[in-house]
Amino acid sequence: MRLMPSSPVHSARAIQATILVLLLLLAGCAGTPRQPEVVETPPPVALEAEQALMAGDAARAAELWLQAARLYPERAAEFLLRSASAWLETDTPARAREVLSLFPQAGPTPQQQARARLLAARVSLLEHDPEAALEQLDFDPEALPPETRAEYHRLRAEAYLETGNYLESARQRVHLDALLPEGEARIENEFALWEALSHLSTHALEVLESPDELGGWLALTRLLRQHAADPEQFEAALEAWRRQWPDHPADRGFIERLLERRRRLVGQRPHHMAVLLPLSGRLATAGRAIQDGLIAAYYEALQQNDSLSIEFHDTRGDPNQAWSLYHAAVEAGADFVIGPLHRKTVDALARAGELRVPVLALNRVSRQDTEGTPVEIPAGFFQFPLAPEDEAATVAAHAARRGLERSLALLPEGRLGQRMLDAYLVHWEDPQSSRRLLEAVNYPDSPRQLSGVVSRLLNIDSSRRRYQELVRTLGMRPRFEPRPRKDADHVFLTASPVMGRLLRPLLRFHRASALPVLATSSIYSGHVAPETDRDLDGIEFCDIPWLIDPTPEMADIRKRLEQGRHLTGSLLRLTALGYDALMVAPLLPALQAGLLPSHAGATGQLTLDGEGRLHRGLRWARFENGIPRVLQPQTRHPLEAAQGGADDDEPEPSETGKPGRDSGLSLPGAPGAAPPDTELSQPIR
Repeated sequence: MRLMPSSPVHSARAIQATILVLLLLLAGCAGTPRQPEVVETPPPVALEAEQALMAGDAARAAELWLQAARLYPERAAEFLLRSASAWLETDTPARAREVLSLFPQAGPTPQQQARARLLAARVSLLEHDPEAALEQLDFDPEALPPETRAEYHRLRAEAYLETGNYLESARQRVHLDALLPEGEARIENEFALWEALSHLSTHALEVLESPDELGGWLALTRLLRQHAADPEQFEAALEAWRRQWPDHPADRGFIERLLERRRRLVGQRPHHMAVLLPLSGRLATAGRAIQDGLIAAYYEALQQNDSLSIEFHDTRGDPNQAWSLYHAAVEAGADFVIGPLHRKTVDALARAGELRVPVLALNRVSRQDTEGTPVEIPAGFFQFPLAPEDEAATVAAHAARRGLERSLALLPEGRLGQRMLDAYLVHWEDPQSSRRLLEAVNYPDSPRQLSGVVSRLLNIDSSRRRYQELVRTLGMRPRFEPRPRKDADHVFLTASPVMGRLLRPLLRFHRASALPVLATSSIYSGHVAPETDRDLDGIEFCDIPWLIDPTPEMADIRKRLEQGRHLTGSLLRLTALGYDALMVAPLLPALQAGLLPSHAGATGQLTLDGEGRLHRGLRWARFENGIPRVLQPQTRHPLEAAQGGADDDEPEPSETGKPGRDSGLSLPGAPGAAPPDTELSQPIR
């Protein structure tokens, strides 16, 4: 058969038929044809902003994106978000807040709205307002992309940490962990999670349970705290934990890092402790108070170390006795020395020579000797001071967290007042911030002179002088009420309870009752006395957990120690110092190696710096009706929340981010909830 070429008409019809068949097939496979994506070309000003950001000029990029938002209002939401983000890169949250105030209420996509709230939360955290950050983050992030959800949980973790809600901070870190790829970012998050849980008391760690991953972290933190000083028990407990929590995320890298740190441990758990204290002479009362705390801790420590022994040596407050007593104790078999207490005695021991066994001095070493030569601290020499200067730094940090900027200082005359002022200024005035001390006034011991001192601090005298000038000018006496200065936003106060009960009413008398007063622990006697302390109402002060937020064990031990005695606040704090000294001594190598981030002690949350000095994170309380009430949630124990106290009527954010009660935590035999994130008050036990 001869094949003939088809006609053009037939060929065209064949081609059309073929195309039609192909289109039908494609339609059958893919359904409705997809519309081509329209990619918007960035305007030139936005491209210039991108180039500025890549060149490292975030401030210029922020200004250019703000300009783009004004030029292209239909795309303003996206450009405003980029501008605010760039301002945050320059560490100028105020500018970022201004840009976010322009963010349109209608028009942005849900993801853009979520990004705006995340940026607002970052601004609040940089401005030390974690409560505002949590308000911004009160939404369900489940519909967001993974990277945005990760940012959401990271910000919530940081906000809860800053408020002191350590358990909820850890929970947010658990959520974040599931969104991070394996690697350094995840391990860094897990160390932050572990550090948050390390703020919980030992009692809370022992009783809290959770069936999810958080429960494994709680158990691991408990294990590390109990066995950090004992290698054999640590290994056995870790294997038991692995059997109980197989495939737990902590076992994918975090534990390996901890074991690497464990290899750096130097020293073993002490078995024979020697204590150098002034048990006679001028400082005997202080020495005996510390001794009481040490003995109470000794009986507690025997449950973990039944071979522990303790022996006391009287230094008599004589610096010349320090080295000879240390040497004698070591010769008698001591493998760890606690003390001495007096500053000069501590200096003498630090300069005496190489240490054969570690020392935990109960004061700090002077930076320089009498000739101005820097003191070189020997290896194995640790310092545990109850220095009032540390509290001045705590007040400065607390005021900064509250967003306060302009302070007045009311301090006692003499050396103590100057030391407190110097320490406060170091941590308060910063060239990079707007925080300033407007005026500092020292008050005398004489109550009759206090009104004049407070009047001078509040510039009442200046107000009166202006009135007198007005009288001379006008030749008449208009109605006059002296008013305090308006440029200050708080007062930093260091005073005894007696002086505080005089100074606080004087501030009210001079119309400064609304001015916040932040005080050091000296304002509190250590005993609840509503009748006499009503005059202190409104004052916020920092103090140790032993006095204002004790665990049940601490409260019980303190009750036994005070039985039949009325100890002053200063002696009670020294008792807590003795208690913590014995408890933290075996943990010092672990703290030094990073195997433990901190220790929740009776004197505060204890951390160790590179110079071997322990620092204390203190609690905060406020006098209300003469009773110190712990500021919440900073000091709320998960145990109390789980048991359902009187202050437990605020809803707890659930795991979805919406209000709810199901925290996943429980006590044996009782359902419970994690601590609320609102500020409540809890009476001192």
